[in-house]
Amino acid sequence: MKFNKVIVYLATRYLTYFIQFVISIFIAVKLGPYYFGLWGFLLLLLSYFQITNLGISNAINVLLVQYKNDDSKSRNLVSTAFVLIGCLCFVVLLFALYYYYYGISFFDKYEVGNLFYPICLIAMFVYVNMLLVTIYRVKNRLFEIAFYQSVIPVLILVALFILEEKNLIIILLGIYLFGHLLSFLLFLFRKVLPARGNVNFGDSKVIINKGFFLFIYNICFYLLIISVRTIISIFYSVEEFGFFTFSYTLANSLLLLLDAMTFVIFPKLIDKLNSDNADEVERNIKLIRSNYVCLSHCLIYVAIIFFPIFVELIPKYRDTLQALNLIALTIVLYTNAFGYNSYLMARNKEKIIATVSVVGLILNVFLALIMVKVLKAPYSYVIIATMFSYLFYTFFFVYFGKINLGRNASFDIVFNEAFPIRLLIPYIIAVLISIFQLKYIVFIPLLVFMMLNVQTIKEVIETIKRVIKKPNVINL
Repeated sequence: MKFNKVIVYLATRYLTYFIQFVISIFIAVKLGPYYFGLWGFLLLLLSYFQITNLGISNAINVLLVQYKNDDSKSRNLVSTAFVLIGCLCFVVLLFALYYYYYGISFFDKYEVGNLFYPICLIAMFVYVNMLLVTIYRVKNRLFEIAFYQSVIPVLILVALFILEEKNLIIILLGIYLFGHLLSFLLFLFRKVLPARGNVNFGDSKVIINKGFFLFIYNICFYLLIISVRTIISIFYSVEEFGFFTFSYTLANSLLLLLDAMTFVIFPKLIDKLNSDNADEVERNIKLIRSNYVCLSHCLIYVAIIFFPIFVELIPKYRDTLQALNLIALTIVLYTNAFGYNSYLMARNKEKIIATVSVVGLILNVFLALIMVKVLKAPYSYVIIATMFSYLFYTFFFVYFGKINLGRNASFDIVFNEAFPIRLLIPYIIAVLISIFQLKYIVFIPLLVFMMLNVQTIKEVIETIKRVIKKPNVINL
């Protein structure tokens, strides 16, 4: 019997996400707001390391698709990328030495101490493993990727029954390290890596040039949320940061369900959008967006119906409902840019997406600081800064995408493409309900959304059926 590997992969990912969701709740309850705040800060540090990867893996992802028919070039690119990753790991090692001799006083607030060293070691494994994931991803080898994405949550689930409070934090870091080591060994022994190629300056220049702007794009994109988390960690108490971390963790876990699918189709997506036929590209973008954006918004509206019930079951975090709703409604906005950001990437417009991301990040930090320093807003409202930044981010990706396609890019056309009325109306209703905490009418956004998106929902169902019946549609 031949298994549908896409369905098997998605099934394992969804099971993993369910486990992650469960362990997030268990960790939050076991640690309590204060220690969960400490754990959240360690994850924040790890996030900073993860995004400062110079875009090497991102560049290889695109380059391996573009050179899919040139084995020699692909081998050379991979070998050169590993050397560059090694240089990046050396920089992390230097940073650890700096911390050993001079320390960082702000870390004392979150009791980091010697826990910083395993964070650095985990970061180095992340750099190497993400490059390996990229290679396996282009080869459409999903088992190894599923193992990498699942091993840590499964190990954590076991550890939750062992220790509490700070001891649990140490165990969690140990699991992160052990999980990455196991994944690294699996990637090596599965022998999918291309034969050793030549390391040369020309390929390193290509990777760094493309990777640098993809790095700027990725780091600024992720910093939209991370910068808000950082600002809250600085200006609010450890407990409030724990509440925010709890809300962000749960809200973000919802969209991970859809990220599993986009992860699988990304190489095929880049290949499809790397075309000179503007009409064909436009059709593909429309299909991609109608499916992904519609599903994302629908998922969030379903979730906010259950959030009030959910937080009542966890008394320690009962007051996080407003933050939970607003963070979920903010995170879903980044899906509105989907399709156009991939198109610009496929057409080697890294400078454009990097510039938009830099300006969006600056706007985000500026608005967040106004919320904190001028308006003295509660921590749950600071995320609104990112909400406006995502709108900016989406608008200009659509704008430059239209320009590159040779299409009309007037304000009304671009805004309607970035945020169609059928999505805008239920979204505004959901935001107002969240701000005024009208939890007894949280079903209205979903109801309005269903009424305005009947045809799109039918298209989504047909697409899902097509992928189930013909999983090879995602192969390069």
